[in-house]
Amino acid sequence: MYKDYYHCESRDWLLTGANIFLVFLGGFAVVVAILLANAIGIINLNIVAVQLSPPHILYLTSNAFPITAYGNISGIKMKYVFYGAVQSNRTECINSVAVYSFNYTSQTYSSTPQTITYNPKEVAGIYYSNKIHSNFTMANGKPYLQYDGDTLLCPSVINTIK
Repeated sequence: MYKDYYHCESRDWLLTGANIFLVFLGGFAVVVAILLANAIGIINLNIVAVQLSPPHILYLTSNAFPITAYGNISGIKMKYVFYGAVQSNRTECINSVAVYSFNYTSQTYSSTPQTITYNPKEVAGIYYSNKIHSNFTMANGKPYLQYDGDTLLCPSVINTIK
C-alpha cells in the first residue's frame, strides 16, 4: 500500500473553518478579559507597557510642582499631590506622592494627607491608577494633559517597576 504524504488528518482538522473561528474567538475572549481586568483594577496595563517599552520622560519646570490629580480607591474619592525631585537643569520629575481622602460630611478633602510615600513602586502604582496619569492640575492652576508613552515619573521610579 502506498502512503499519501500530502494528506494528513491533523492538518485537515487545523484548517477547518470552525476551528479557525474558535481560535479567533478564544483570542478575542482573552483580549476582552485583559481589558476588563485593567478597567476594574486587577491589572494595570500602563505598568505592563512601561515594563515592555520605556516611556518618554517629561521634565517640567519647578514652578509646575506640586501637581494634583483626582481619583478614587474602592469608591472613595482621593486627591493625589505629586512632588518632584529637582534635576540639575532646574526641572523636576515625580518621585513622591501624598494622598488626601475626601470627607463626605464637609464635602472637602482632608487638610492632612492620609499617607505620604517615597516608595518608587507605590508612587508608580498611584501615578498609573485610576487613569489619573493623563490629566493633572499644575501648581499654577493650569491643567496638564499627558499622552500615552509619556511620563512625569523620575527614571529612578520607572526603573523600580521594570
